[in-house]
Amino acid sequence: MDFRQLKYFATIVENDNNVTKAARALNISQPPLSQQLKTLENQLGAKLFERQGKKLNLTLSGKLLYKKAVKLLELFDDTITEVRDVEMGIKGELSIGVAGFYSYILPEKIKQFHEMYPNITFRIVQGDANLLHSLLEKGEIDVAIVNLPTEINQNKISILPLNTFGFSLFIAKDSEWVQQKEVIYVQQLENIPLVLTKREGTGGTYHSIIEEFHQCNITPNIITECNDMQIVFSLVDAGIGATIMPDYMLDFLNISTIRSLKIVDSSLTNQIAVLWNKYKYTPKLLNEFIQLFKDDV
Repeated sequence: MDFRQLKYFATIVENDNNVTKAARALNISQPPLSQQLKTLENQLGAKLFERQGKKLNLTLSGKLLYKKAVKLLELFDDTITEVRDVEMGIKGELSIGVAGFYSYILPEKIKQFHEMYPNITFRIVQGDANLLHSLLEKGEIDVAIVNLPTEINQNKISILPLNTFGFSLFIAKDSEWVQQKEVIYVQQLENIPLVLTKREGTGGTYHSIIEEFHQCNITPNIITECNDMQIVFSLVDAGIGATIMPDYMLDFLNISTIRSLKIVDSSLTNQIAVLWNKYKYTPKLLNEFIQLFKDDV
């Protein structure tokens, strides 16, 4: 039994159980339609119609099959429509992986994309660059937003490098640790209590910051390590310590009591990149989302 047979059967029922009318509606001749009906009955081992004079009436089996066939045919049609909508970028789900800092960048892109395609849904996965790289390779997410440098298998993963940023010290406005108003130097960071974001694994921004201190022969005064940026900024706002993050974070902070000072002599840089799987089929939906980032380059 296939969908064509179900469609033929349902069309007969919907044309007053009349094979001739159904054949006209289907734009086929009557004999092949009658043969399809007979084949369907043989496959099911059930009589679907019974003849009363010149008229065909549904049997109990026929009534049951018609009830189920209507639902199956509707589901089949809906599935075709949804697949086509996804292919056209009208509908579907986008799975986005995002590393820590970049969760602040993502809302604006999602807002833009949702305005373009209001029927799109999103699944957000947060993790470090290594985890997101692995999820991309396995096809468990569609796209990832991470920081460079990170170890990437460029044989499998496409990379779109975006903007490069320096780093700043973020500190409570009423803090007495720093008198400068706009910039600070690495050597001046030595005695400032620091609250840093740290996630599991090697590499990442935390380790880049520690390496920067080591190269400058400085022992950082780290009083707190935390994997949640909101908690980090809450601690900074409370005056417990300062934190070091990419310059652009100030644009996404809605905290008027925190200020930033550019670390002018630091070699620390932070480049954002968009990653996706080279060998996974890239639907229009994903291409359009990636294009939002390409437009910013």
